[in-house]
Amino acid sequence: MAAAALAGAATSSRAQAPDPLGGAGLYADVIRYADFGDHRPATEPDHQTSRWLESELKRAGFKAHLSPWPTQQFHIRHQSVAVGGKAYDSFPLWWPNPTGPEPLRGPLRLDDGRASLDGFVALVPVDRVPGTSLRAGGEPACRIVDAAGRGALGVILVTRDPADEVVALNAMAGLSRLPVPVQCVGGRDEAALHAQALQGDAAEVLIDGVYDYAARGYEVIGEIGQGPETVVVSTPSSGWLACAGERGPGVAIWLALARWAAANPRGHRWVFVASSGHEMESIGIRHFVALAAPPAKQVKTWLHLGAGIATYAYDFGPGGPVRRPEASPARRLMTNTQALAPRLARHFAPLGLRALVGDEPGGEMILMARQGYPVWGFAGGSAFHHMRSDTPERITGPELLEPVARATAAALEEILVA
Repeated sequence: MAAAALAGAATSSRAQAPDPLGGAGLYADVIRYADFGDHRPATEPDHQTSRWLESELKRAGFKAHLSPWPTQQFHIRHQSVAVGGKAYDSFPLWWPNPTGPEPLRGPLRLDDGRASLDGFVALVPVDRVPGTSLRAGGEPACRIVDAAGRGALGVILVTRDPADEVVALNAMAGLSRLPVPVQCVGGRDEAALHAQALQGDAAEVLIDGVYDYAARGYEVIGEIGQGPETVVVSTPSSGWLACAGERGPGVAIWLALARWAAANPRGHRWVFVASSGHEMESIGIRHFVALAAPPAKQVKTWLHLGAGIATYAYDFGPGGPVRRPEASPARRLMTNTQALAPRLARHFAPLGLRALVGDEPGGEMILMARQGYPVWGFAGGSAFHHMRSDTPERITGPELLEPVARATAAALEEILVA
């Protein structure tokens, strides 16, 4: 009788165990991730995020640890932009050239690419660049360098985007500071700043902070299961701001798949890695691929959970942003393995996703592909990519997260038995 009762209790306990792929749990993890604050690499919120992910892997039964990598980082104390006494929402461009505790001051002048900017703060409007990176040799970088060469004290960079908000751009290649202080402002302020530049209104640019040349970020690495073949599941874990849509869905689905795999390793060795440093030339995942990743010949498949996996589509018009019920068309499903395309289609076509096949798929998957790994996964953007409005309640929800998590798990199941 007692044995029967115990068996019934065990059955009841299993029945009541939370579903790791359920939408409510996924969304709770997105909120938890966003609540750490701005996830800039090698900062305390970033470290807290990494420690949280490590602890969740251990709780699921993984052998997990933090693997540090060295870098420099700039820690902001105060930053602002004001023109004619009016304050504007802003975010410094990396790697910042700090002003110190006092702002630089000078009249604002629209940069026409020709006139002297000696003694002026230059107003430089640019369209949002692909991948939200400041690419060396690209238009924004060249215009900043050119403006500094013509005497600009600093630059106010207008980042044009349909959302009209400030876009935080990824750091330019290398660790060199920009030639002058550069602050980004949103497209919504372009008209007002243009008018003030024509009048030569007084501008103030403040970037006060300190460089830490002994900073470090982390990869979270967890292993579970045994077998002749390895499955790698990776996700970036850092970002400039709260990054609920940019990083939240990838982190949440990464955790869900870790719990799902731990319950049944399926005769494989699983390696889960969450890497900080994407915004700084993907320094974390580069470190992992170079020093800690299993050899390509041992890897059955590598799943990468990049940006914008499950976010709402938005319409932008005179009345402001309007959320649509469907997922953003900016997300992309990609692979470097043609044989995976029909398998992925079976599971993701119902979500409106078709696998794009190429030798160098997007985002960080390029790194894996170049090393010969069979990789597939997601990379993309969202309506508020790299913006302060990228918050849980605006950008995602259980009803978007769960179908992607279930399709991903089902696709993994099929790939592993092939």
